[in-house]
Amino acid sequence: MIGAFSIVAILAVATAAAEVHTVQEGARRDQALLDPRDDDEILAGLNAHGVPSVGVTASIADADRLVMARVDRQDFRAVLARHAPWFLFAGLLALTILVVTVLFMRQREKLIASQRAREVQAEKLRALELLNAIADSSDEGIFAKDLEGRYLLCNPVICDLLGKRPEDVRGENYRNLYPPDMVRRLEEIERRIFQEDQVFTEEETYEIVSSRQVLLTSRGPLHDATGKIVGTFGVARDITERKRAEEALRESEERYRLLFESSSDALLVIDPEDGRILRANPAAVTMFRAQDESDFVSRPLWDYSTAEQEGRFSAHGKEGTFIAMALRSGSLVFDWQHRRLDGEEFPTTVSVTRFELFGRTMIQSSIRDITLKRRQQEELVNSRTKLRELTAHRERVREDERAYIAREIHDHLGQYLTALRMEANLMDLLVSEDGEGLKRHLASMKELIDHLIAETRRVIARLRPVALDLGLVSAAEWLAADYQERMGIPCLLDVAGAEDLDLDDDQATTLFRILQECLTNVTRHARAKRVEIRISASDAMLRMEVHDDGRGFDPAEVRAKKTFGLMGIRERVLIYGGSARIDSQPGKGTRLTIHLPIKPRGDA
Repeated sequence: MIGAFSIVAILAVATAAAEVHTVQEGARRDQALLDPRDDDEILAGLNAHGVPSVGVTASIADADRLVMARVDRQDFRAVLARHAPWFLFAGLLALTILVVTVLFMRQREKLIASQRAREVQAEKLRALELLNAIADSSDEGIFAKDLEGRYLLCNPVICDLLGKRPEDVRGENYRNLYPPDMVRRLEEIERRIFQEDQVFTEEETYEIVSSRQVLLTSRGPLHDATGKIVGTFGVARDITERKRAEEALRESEERYRLLFESSSDALLVIDPEDGRILRANPAAVTMFRAQDESDFVSRPLWDYSTAEQEGRFSAHGKEGTFIAMALRSGSLVFDWQHRRLDGEEFPTTVSVTRFELFGRTMIQSSIRDITLKRRQQEELVNSRTKLRELTAHRERVREDERAYIAREIHDHLGQYLTALRMEANLMDLLVSEDGEGLKRHLASMKELIDHLIAETRRVIARLRPVALDLGLVSAAEWLAADYQERMGIPCLLDVAGAEDLDLDDDQATTLFRILQECLTNVTRHARAKRVEIRISASDAMLRMEVHDDGRGFDPAEVRAKKTFGLMGIRERVLIYGGSARIDSQPGKGTRLTIHLPIKPRGDA
């Protein structure tokens, strides 16, 4: 509707303008040519006669005359009177449009401002959500509080530290969440923040939720866009584990210092780059007879070593080699010949270890004086050697006793038995045909004498078989045949490369006795159905194996029982520098293997 009225008003104004134009055209027809110099007089005269003048005089090109338009006021008034309502309507309409336009523009500005406010609010919400997301995903505690101490922001780390849920912390005053002593500390910190307008970083130890927590906290003032302080913010890092690690490191360093100073072994810290001694413990000062630690470390490393080590190699070059090996492998243990500052040489065991000290690779050397240990080892070796010599002597004495007894039985008891048998034969010839009963008794007596003679020969053979005088192989053949005959168990002997073996009497006797003991053990424990003996020789080394297919045993159980049979076999072989090995499993038989350096008969 406003549009229609606007069109009508515009048409009315246009009509009025056309009429005014017509009046002006009529005035131009009544124009008069006047002298320009009479301009002022003409205007004054027109005004004096009541003739209105419209416009001003205008010069005509190339003329010295002025054209004056004369308009009658009544014509103008008539035109205005006819069109006054439309002029009024047009003015009101223009005013209305102006007011509507102003109101529209204001409303539009409000809408734009509201839209901007919503966008700003949305941007703030997105920023807040982003801030919350960043805070929630952080491993550090992040919080913000207003001036009253209420939490505006609190990420899960802080909530977990307080043992609260996030919804229980946000908006809550911190004074209601911490113990009184902590509240006083936090109030003092916030007072300093507000007063000095600075960020403060401190280590704080809190007893929270029945646990001890150490935090590295940075707190500072929270400003708005104008720079005004509106609260506080903070970032807290839980360094409890780090502090525990530092405490453990301090304790470890203290323990290392105590161990370093109280160790009975000499301990040195060495720079591997140039071999300088950096530290030496009191035991090292005492061991090498230095005045003090400064005197000890002032000397080069090779001052404490002999020029030539065991094995006839130079100490100076070998030290660097051992250090390089320790750097590569991490540790190294070796024996070394050291020298005290007074010149005394002594054996040591050195353990070299690589370690890190303040980012640098160092070498720790542990030196143990093994002079007493070496002496004890030598005494032990000598003792074992003497013990084996004594055992060998005992075996020789035993064999000599057996040989003596065998000879005595053979020479005396054998002769008496033979004489008794001859006497029994003679009595049998002298008894008449009528003494049937006496003949039967004599026959029984002769049979008993024959058994006694046979048993005597077996005893003599066991004490010292005659075959042993012919060598180990002959004695083994006799022993295998005798065992098979007596026990009824097949006993096979295999000889390879040892047919002409001529061993020393002591070695041959020892091996024969071991073989004899093995067959006795088979009889007592193995329940075997077959026994195999193998004797071979090559490269001045004799090998003897005894294998049975009996029930076997667990060697670990036998060792735990500390039986002396197997131990005695090993010790008798060790006397001659040999070795004995026993392999057995329950249900799979037993195998004894002996290796012995061959000592020919007659060698000293």
